[in-house]
Amino acid sequence: MRYQEFIKSNSWRNRHPAFLAQSDHRCALFPWIRCGKVRGQYHRYNCHHTNYRHLQSERYGRDVLIVSPFAHRVIIHGVLSGFRRPSEQVSYPNTPQRIIHLFCRLPVVIKVAAYPLGVVAIAFAAASLLSTVFNF
Repeated sequence: MRYQEFIKSNSWRNRHPAFLAQSDHRCALFPWIRCGKVRGQYHRYNCHHTNYRHLQSERYGRDVLIVSPFAHRVIIHGVLSGFRRPSEQVSYPNTPQRIIHLFCRLPVVIKVAAYPLGVVAIAFAAASLLSTVFNF
């Protein structure tokens, strides 16, 4: 089954509750942002594939992360990719995206304590990508 067909399938949608539970209903990049249904209130989220090697048998943390729409569109598939879809990138994930994926896999306590360093990592990754794209 191709990716586009798979992400529209009930099989994929049925896995979301488990991924949300494993993420404690928090964005992997910005852990203070809630995702999914929390205390009766719905918070938008995206299931982000960090790779496509295990399509249809993904594990949370290894292959999929729960992220906020902002983290997904603007950071991961925006600034860090040069606003290119994974299919348009020379290599997915690229180095800045790999750095962010690693950061997202850290325990929440470490991320929150180290968040100032995370911001620096995001800025460094974005600067690295932009310097590559624009050759400066």
